[in-house]
Amino acid sequence: MKPLLFFGVVFMACNPHKVTENPAPPVSLSESFASASEGALPEKWWEDFQSEQLNDLVEKVLANNLDLRAAWARYQQARVIIAPAKYWMLPEVGYNARYTNQKTRLDFGEQGELFPKIEFFSAALQAQYEIDIWKRLYSQKPKVILQAGAFRNQVSAVAMTLAAQTTEAWVGLVTIQSQKRLLAEQLDLNQRYLELTEKRLARGIGGLTALDVFQQRQQVSATKAAILQLESTRLQLLGQLALLVGTSPSHFTLEVPSELPAVPKLPGLGLPSDLLSRRPDVRAAMQLVEAADHEVAIAVASLFPRLTISGAVGPNARSSSGLFDSALWNLVVGITGPIFNRGVLKAQVRRQKWAVQEQLANFGKTLLVAVNEVETSMGSLKAQEAYMAESSTRVDILEKTVKTARSRYEQGTVDYLVVLTSLQALQQGQVGLLQLKRQQISYYVQLCRALGGTWTSELKSHKKMKLQSLENNK
Repeated sequence: MKPLLFFGVVFMACNPHKVTENPAPPVSLSESFASASEGALPEKWWEDFQSEQLNDLVEKVLANNLDLRAAWARYQQARVIIAPAKYWMLPEVGYNARYTNQKTRLDFGEQGELFPKIEFFSAALQAQYEIDIWKRLYSQKPKVILQAGAFRNQVSAVAMTLAAQTTEAWVGLVTIQSQKRLLAEQLDLNQRYLELTEKRLARGIGGLTALDVFQQRQQVSATKAAILQLESTRLQLLGQLALLVGTSPSHFTLEVPSELPAVPKLPGLGLPSDLLSRRPDVRAAMQLVEAADHEVAIAVASLFPRLTISGAVGPNARSSSGLFDSALWNLVVGITGPIFNRGVLKAQVRRQKWAVQEQLANFGKTLLVAVNEVETSMGSLKAQEAYMAESSTRVDILEKTVKTARSRYEQGTVDYLVVLTSLQALQQGQVGLLQLKRQQISYYVQLCRALGGTWTSELKSHKKMKLQSLENNK
């Protein structure tokens, strides 16, 4: 017994593998982003569009989306393992009870036969405890906690993506309504121009030809076709929103406004290192690195001897009446260790170390992707602002061009083709400017999603997960 205690003290002073908590990323980060912004870091950024309809949509998606429910279920699967983990270091306690009733035949030849009956009662309370010298059992709990934490962060990542997808689909619908309104105005103008050219041709005024009328009719027809084409896109976006909300398109309707919201003020970017805490996918990747490191600790501990103490106590007797008259007990202290399979265990250690390297590489890539998304979105947003300003100036010029061409045509200095060409350019420019504004909002949404946030921590109390019946839900 004394040698075992001596080795136990020596072993406990050793640390075969030290797990690195909050591992550093394998890539270097710059001190700041290439672009700068003085605004606050975004949280529930979609609320900055000042639309109650959009806010309600996002809330419905976060409450009912099936992808998010699946992510919650994966987290719950990992979470249920945490509670039992605290019992892994406690003794294993069990019991058994036996009753034996046996009758045998003894043949004594001429002296006859005997049929003795044997009855035996026994019961025992058994216990076994492993002294966790190398922290093989201790490493199990932080490992499952970290894995569950990674699943929780994946829930947050899904929620952030869903908020962005919902906003983009809603903005797409609003853009279609805005474009419908714009095309309706253009159609009305084109029809008035068509009526005017037809009357002038009939009266022989302005040098118009049948070709000029046909070209104006083609402009009217093209505008009508563009309006009809928008309906197909609208139905597709409605289907996307229905899927996000977790319902069928036939059960989902939405009347959106016909004017795009203003782009909110640019959010602050913070520092690249802030993404380590604000991006849930980055946090999950870091937790998986640390969890894999705990796997290494478990594998290393398996190379060393295990010290166990086991015992049992309980009564046994030849009859039920004497069951509690006598009791047996035993206490065993043992040490076991690998010999022939040590090479297999060493290979397992090497495998787990390479698993850490794999998770570390994933961690670095995830972080670089996050930084790149912020840089790209911010750069695209600023470039889009400049592009929109120039495009708006161009549309103003085209409006003046149409007025001038119309005036010159009425004066007889230019033919109608000049009017038609400038009108087509103006109407295309107006539609293009609308699409540019939508793209600007899209870049803003992408930037806010790339910056992450802490608002998803509220999701844990937003909706309680319940096991659903497998029967048809009617």
